[in-house]
Amino acid sequence: MKRFLLLYSLLPLAITTAAQKPDSLQAVALLQQLDGEHRSITGLSCHIQYTWHNASVKDSVQVIAGDVWLQPRETDSIFGQIFHLRGIIRQRGFDSYYDGQRYMEANHQDSSLLLVNPFLYPNNFSNPAKARSVLQLIQPLFFRKDLSDYLLHDFPYGKNPALALLRNGNKQVLTVAYPPNAYNASTTFTLTLQGEPLRITHVRSVVLFNGTVQTQDWALSQRRENRPETLAELTPQQAYTGYRLNELKPEKHVPYVYPLLGKTAPGFSYSGTSLEGLRGKYILLDFWETWCGYCIMAFPRMKSLYEKYHPLGLEIVGITTENSKQVEKLVELNKLPYRHINGDTLLLNNYLVSARPHYVLIGPDGQVLAGTGLETIENILHEKLNR
Repeated sequence: MKRFLLLYSLLPLAITTAAQKPDSLQAVALLQQLDGEHRSITGLSCHIQYTWHNASVKDSVQVIAGDVWLQPRETDSIFGQIFHLRGIIRQRGFDSYYDGQRYMEANHQDSSLLLVNPFLYPNNFSNPAKARSVLQLIQPLFFRKDLSDYLLHDFPYGKNPALALLRNGNKQVLTVAYPPNAYNASTTFTLTLQGEPLRITHVRSVVLFNGTVQTQDWALSQRRENRPETLAELTPQQAYTGYRLNELKPEKHVPYVYPLLGKTAPGFSYSGTSLEGLRGKYILLDFWETWCGYCIMAFPRMKSLYEKYHPLGLEIVGITTENSKQVEKLVELNKLPYRHINGDTLLLNNYLVSARPHYVLIGPDGQVLAGTGLETIENILHEKLNR
């Protein structure tokens, strides 16, 4: 999915650690103040406009706008709240609900109704109840009761943030900037606060990751807290009679076997690189795109494979089909030493590429040895080339 998370003009703030500047200490105090105020929230309704942009992908801006009704529920292990979302995404209207037991999403364009019991699946991002684009309307920073601990100590993608606080009239702008993590990804949150009592009205998240810049914005308006009508909206007001029902159920796990395994690899010739010209070597095809975070995360791993096995007879060919200018920048920025080609739909179809990343290992005789599983490919290379 062309997705996972961020362009942004940095505010002219002196970002330092909490131990260095008074405004950082004030920022900590402000977060702790919000902790206390958020604890009083038993119900929240608001309007959210969510915008996502990946600067490495042309025309990548995605906008979702809608109304949110939710009730925090700390005992809920799936979302931490029950909710009702109503809005528009890609010109289609939707209503989605989670009542603590099941997730329901009504698509009003094609009159379909999705039902998911999230407790039947692993509680992670692959859970089909969580892997829904409409859920981007929920930004927990607007109401979470442990805001200070989360941002200062428990943020899963960064530690030891630098803080800065800017005051402008009745508006305050708090910046929380994390240094690069183990994956070379750095995240910066910018929270805009205003009103009386003080509330967060805008959240911006910017992620710099191996040469890519992804920006997410949540603009909140029409905020209401602890209103009886919020609780009423948490229950579906109609039965969606006539909607086509799609109730997801877990499928039995069947080990995937790459259909081209053991067959002759389809030939290709692009940008002066041909499969025939590489015959006699082990060839690792890396199908990736600029919008694929996992692909970019694997760059260090691919470089390590190339540096280790290239002298022993391995060639790696990176293959993309989109955003050629951005691809060139990422290849240069990440100093990828192996060759890259700009492929096309025919090449993707020939190698059965339906998602990214997609890896294919071809032997010296032109036979496909493995497909999609990088760990399996590493094991084969270790066995074949470490003799």
